[in-house]
Amino acid sequence: VYTGVRVTGLEVSGSRVSEVATDAGSFRADAVVSSLDRLRTYALLGRRAPFARLEPSLSGFVLLLGVEGLSRLEHHTVSFPERYAGEFED
Repeated sequence: VYTGVRVTGLEVSGSRVSEVATDAGSFRADAVVSSLDRLRTYALLGRRAPFARLEPSLSGFVLLLGVEGLSRLEHHTVSFPERYAGEFED
């Protein structure tokens, strides 16, 4: 889990993200999960979303994953942005 690091871009190899660029440097990735809306995720990929004329809206995305190893997240973790009220204005 990375905190306080801003993702600035995603590099694609074939049809998969292979590297994540951040303001603290880049790292290779076997898998990437984005919690951003699709418009912002496409922007990180350096692509224009085919549905860019649509207005972004709030939504929820739920995953039930089985992973090996330890995690600092509890099984009912809900993440909110630092500017929670500002997200609605944006």
